[in-house]
Amino acid sequence: MTVAISQKNGNKVELLVSDDGAGIDMARVKSAAQKLGLMVQEQLDHIDEQEVLSLTFHSGVSTSPIITDISGRGLGLAIVREKVEKLGGVISLETSPDIGTTFHIVLPLTLTTFRGVLVQAADHLFVLPMTQVESVVRINKADIKTVENRQTLLLNGQAVSLVRLDEALELSRKRAPDAAVDGVPVVVLAAAEKRIAFLVEAVLGEQEVLVKRLGPQLPRVRNIAGATVLGTGQVIPVLNVADVLKSAVRASAAAVSSGAAPAEREEAGQKSVLVVEDSITTRMLLKKLLEAAG
Repeated sequence: MTVAISQKNGNKVELLVSDDGAGIDMARVKSAAQKLGLMVQEQLDHIDEQEVLSLTFHSGVSTSPIITDISGRGLGLAIVREKVEKLGGVISLETSPDIGTTFHIVLPLTLTTFRGVLVQAADHLFVLPMTQVESVVRINKADIKTVENRQTLLLNGQAVSLVRLDEALELSRKRAPDAAVDGVPVVVLAAAEKRIAFLVEAVLGEQEVLVKRLGPQLPRVRNIAGATVLGTGQVIPVLNVADVLKSAVRASAAAVSSGAAPAEREEAGQKSVLVVEDSITTRMLLKKLLEAAG
């Protein structure tokens, strides 16, 4: 096994952990994901190699046929990803059969302050870490296309999924969006090989922010990495980009399957289940099992 560390793009550090083993068995990863209910067979047949590898970071996914004291539970990589994302970094991996596997961990050099983009969605303010903001653009109504019932945007010759930030965060809007309005701001976020464009009400600027953790009472809040205090004294949530990307995928899939707006689905009597457990990995595993059961 080899470990290499290098500086990347001036404000990031990259940690490479490589081995010369047998590589990751894609078929076993798909089988484990299917058993957990993360995806059905039809979905697994149409995802690419990178998407299959991303499944290895889900809690409970393991390619080991047996459970020992140190492996087989599918918790190790889930814990690694949790810790990396908590530090504001991203993790990805590459693998080749009979050649080996390499993990890429990219972390910010400074963990106390960072440049953030201040945006507004559903009349709320949020901060997005600049390191994971790929671009900020202004689009017109004609730029939005519909592919397989999902809104997409063509950026630099590539189709990128388009999701409203307030819908990804499950926020209720006080007023209906004006579909006829042109020149609306879009923030493109990228993490772990995923790119999604988010429609926001306004982009208010970029500034240096000091992140405050939520404390031991709230060790894990979905979509929120912490909070910061603006010069006006206003407390603003700092978004966890990796979480927001996952929430956007869920919101998009839910909209396609139901064809209903979030408010309509809520009125239909959808219930919520509260899972209480001191281990984040166990909570995530229980969450997946409950979601798989409907």
